[in-house]
Amino acid sequence: MELSNSISPQESLAREFEQWQKLFYDEVHIHFAKKNVKRGEVALESWEARFTKYLIEQLPPLAKKYQQLRLKNQLHTEHFVIPHYLEGFMSQTGGAIASFLEQYIDDARKGNLDEYRVISADKFANSKRQEQVIKRNTWKSFFLLPKLLGHFFLDLLGRKDARDTTATILGWISLITFILLLANVISLSTLESIWRFFVPVK
Repeated sequence: MELSNSISPQESLAREFEQWQKLFYDEVHIHFAKKNVKRGEVALESWEARFTKYLIEQLPPLAKKYQQLRLKNQLHTEHFVIPHYLEGFMSQTGGAIASFLEQYIDDARKGNLDEYRVISADKFANSKRQEQVIKRNTWKSFFLLPKLLGHFFLDLLGRKDARDTTATILGWISLITFILLLANVISLSTLESIWRFFVPVK
């Protein structure tokens, strides 16, 4: 059950549960409504096998909760009162399943199931790759910044032909100086004195 990536994970999960809810009513509930009990039993077994597999793969803690729910609400068609087959189904297994789906649709939208979700191996690998790319690009930008900053200052001084090495050194000096100023290690007056020492006023 793949859904659009443009919606939030919480909404995506809620819609997945809504799809299972729709399948439950379209494939199972409908047969009991038509008083076709035997067909309903087979349909329930088929739907439940697929739904349980989904929970085990995607939301393991909920799979256990669902199994416990079903143990408490087993289907006993021999207790159905003719012709009220649907009422009998919904008072036993059907009602329990419907309530389970409604509860977790609501919980999914509220984000209460975020910690239950299992991230697939492919998604996890893609996530790790994206994280590595971001880190690599961040470091590249960090080491490229001094060179760009140095070229900026050299351009202001009319030294557009300066080498990258010169620009990088000047950039690092500028960055370190800026950091020292922010940390109050040196003052603007001290910086001015150093500047006048190396560049005397004519």
